Amino acid sequence: MAILAPSYDRAPVADRPASGLRAVQRLERRREILDAAVELFAARGFEGASLAAIAAACGVPVPLIVYHFTGKEQLWRDAIDAIYARYEAHFAAGSAGAPRHGAAFYRGQIAAYINAIAAHPQYMRMLFQEGTHDTLRLAWLVQRHQRPFTERLTALIARAQAEGLLPAVDPVHLKFLLSGAFVMPIVLAAEYRLLDGTDALSPAFVAAHIALCERLLLPGLAD
Repeated sequence: MAILAPSYDRAPVADRPASGLRAVQRLERRREILDAAVELFAARGFEGASLAAIAAACGVPVPLIVYHFTGKEQLWRDAIDAIYARYEAHFAAGSAGAPRHGAAFYRGQIAAYINAIAAHPQYMRMLFQEGTHDTLRLAWLVQRHQRPFTERLTALIARAQAEGLLPAVDPVHLKFLLSGAFVMPIVLAAEYRLLDGTDALSPAFVAAHIALCERLLLPGLAD
C-alpha cells in the first residue's frame, strides 16, 4: 500500500532530468522502507522489529535506512504517521457523501470507521503493541494521533447521547468499549482464523461485523 507523497511531474522517466529521477527514486525507496517498517512494527512491536529485519524485508542495507530516517525511533514515528494517514484517507473517503443527520449518519460513521480499520489494521496493532506500557513513544503517539482521534469520536458519542441513542455515561469510557468491539475481531484476525477458520479481514466478514455492531451494541440506532 503506497502512502501519500509529494506530487511530481508525470513525464516519462527517461525524459526527466537526472536530479528529478534521483528524487523520485529516493521517494520510492523511502516508501518501500516505510511499508516494511509498518508491517514489522505492527507484528513485532518496537523492540521486536530490528533495523536488520526491516532492511531484509525491503531489500536495502541498514545504513540506507539510517540515511533516510536517522534511526529506529524516527523510523517508528514515520511509520505511525504513514499508516495513520492511510487510515484517515480511507475513513474520509468512506464517510464522504453520507447522510449528516439521524440514525443513518451514525451507521455511516460506524461503517467508515470499521472499513478503514479493516483496510489498515496495522495502525491499531501498532497502538496495541505500545498501549500496555507508559513510554515516551506511547506519549508521543497519544498526543499526535490518539488524543485528536479520541476527541473526534467522543464528540460523535456525545452527539448520539444528546439524541438519546446512546446511554449517558462517560464518553471516553464508552469510546474504549465501542472501539474494542469494533476493532478486536479485525486486529486479532490471526487468532480468529485459528479458532474457526474465518477470515476476519474479508469483505463479507467486515460487512457482517458492521451489521452486528449496529444490532448488538447500538440498538438505539435502528430506524
